[in-house]
Amino acid sequence: MMNYYGYGMHPGFGFSGFFDLFWFVLILWLFVAIFRRLFNHLPPKDSGLDNVPLEILKKRYAQGDITKKEFLEMKKDIS
Repeated sequence: MMNYYGYGMHPGFGFSGFFDLFWFVLILWLFVAIFRRLFNHLPPKDSGLDNVPLEILKKRYAQGDITKKEFLEMKKDIS
């Protein structure tokens, strides 16, 4: 007659059930860590890249490349 502990069989959610849960959580954590590591190089959605054209326009105005009238017209166009 075979007992519960032979050939990987265990009686319900006992001590070995804890280890099953432990390995499941560990593997899930590893997948999440790898996923975050792979996709960490992406810029956040609100990274301030929307203001780049306005910053360039301000720099051109400060350097004297464009007049105030041109600055205001271009600022209105990009806004």
